[in-house]
Amino acid sequence: MRSSFFEFNVAKTGLFTARSNLEITSHNVANAETHGYSRQYALQKANTPINLFNGQGMIGTGSSVYGIGQHRSFYLDKKYWSESPVLGEYRVKSTYLEIVEGVLNGASENGIKSYFDDFFKSLQDLKTTSGDDTYRINMLEVSQTLTKLVNTSAENLKKQQNDINSEVKSVVNIINSIGQQIKSLNKQIHTYELDGSKANDLRDERARLVDGLSNYVNISVEEKDNKFSVNINGYEFVNHVDAQVLTTVDRDSKRNPTDVPGLCDIYFEGSNLQFDIYHKNLKGELKGLIDLRDGNNSNLLGGQALETTNYKGVPHYLNKLNELVRTFARAVNEGVDASGNPIPNVIGHESGYDRDGNLGLPFFTNGGGTVVDYDLMTCENFAVNQVIIDDPKKIAAASDSTSDESDNRVILGFLNIPAYRSLFKEGKLEDYIVGVSSELGITKKQADNFYENYNDVLNTIDNQRIEVYGVDVNEEMMNLMKYNQLYQASAKLINIIDGIYDTCINRMGV
Repeated sequence: MRSSFFEFNVAKTGLFTARSNLEITSHNVANAETHGYSRQYALQKANTPINLFNGQGMIGTGSSVYGIGQHRSFYLDKKYWSESPVLGEYRVKSTYLEIVEGVLNGASENGIKSYFDDFFKSLQDLKTTSGDDTYRINMLEVSQTLTKLVNTSAENLKKQQNDINSEVKSVVNIINSIGQQIKSLNKQIHTYELDGSKANDLRDERARLVDGLSNYVNISVEEKDNKFSVNINGYEFVNHVDAQVLTTVDRDSKRNPTDVPGLCDIYFEGSNLQFDIYHKNLKGELKGLIDLRDGNNSNLLGGQALETTNYKGVPHYLNKLNELVRTFARAVNEGVDASGNPIPNVIGHESGYDRDGNLGLPFFTNGGGTVVDYDLMTCENFAVNQVIIDDPKKIAAASDSTSDESDNRVILGFLNIPAYRSLFKEGKLEDYIVGVSSELGITKKQADNFYENYNDVLNTIDNQRIEVYGVDVNEEMMNLMKYNQLYQASAKLINIIDGIYDTCINRMGV
């Protein structure tokens, strides 16, 4: 049997339901511009009806809000999390390759190529005036400018490698921070939802954190039995209320001979488990940084380097610079090409004779002395022989010890080096320098294109997500008016029922 004030209770439930909807709508409007906020809605149902007096049929007892839901698509979230790492990877590559391009743009007016051109121009000036110390000194100064430019380029590349290594450590710290925050939210959400409620705002915050994590490393996410877990590159990272911590450990030895000291590997803290930074499935900013820092294009340098990635990163371009200076130095010092074959009409500086009739010294060295170890010559130690700098008369311009100062066959031979088509495997000196620049330009353009393409893809997916969970202010204003009318209608119903009871009880004399 229903209460004597049954109708009041039904109208009251209408008031409470309308009020709950108004509160939820107000919350939506307040968070319309909150990044990652999911639009919420009331989970509403009709209350359990009761039987009529005669036992035939049932009468409703009003409505109630039994929970608050949110508009969110886990499917679209997973799509976003799968594409976000690729965007992060190529964003990093595009940024750092632009810096490397600035260092190694051999085709530019002020690039390496122009300094080699200046070197050969100084030889043109010297060929007819080899007995004049002024032109000898000028040629030496131009040569030193060339070597210092190469040295500076190497220093800048190594600085970039060191900066990238610092960025790797920073990314690891960010990944750890996000993992700890997800772990903390998992605990809060699990505690809050023990009674069947949904911690919608906390879930939004957790999803936002996962969005950020997916930018740094590829992830997989699973929620089962109200337990949320995140794997990174196949490794368990967050398992409900537990989270692994990554740590960086400086290497004891170099993976590439050109590497700066202190490059790090990544381990899981408290164990000997190493995070495989060269795994083929790795993606995200971490992947981009590792490729740039360690990528040697699978060039093992005769076994001197360990295999890292086949990407053309900083070590690859340092190797290219090393090959450039070694081949060029041997061509000038010994008159041979990259394969050790004599260059036609070129007499090496070591086979020439200086003004005093002494056999020539190496013009370019890797540290001075009369013997050059080309395997140890790098773009960092590439230099003009200090003995020759101190005494310009030791420039070996003559072809034999008895020639007079008009014999400049060695200098004339040097002028044949730029046109020699087999100096490098890639061709002439200019072909090699421009080839390196073009190779870098292609790699940079590829990174730019991938970044633009995946940025469009990710924006499309994100727009699809926003269509699902985004707050439409116009729609919420309509809801405000709708629920306000429902509230007023329930209040009006109470007034009407109150009037009925007042008439029946107080005015009819019953």
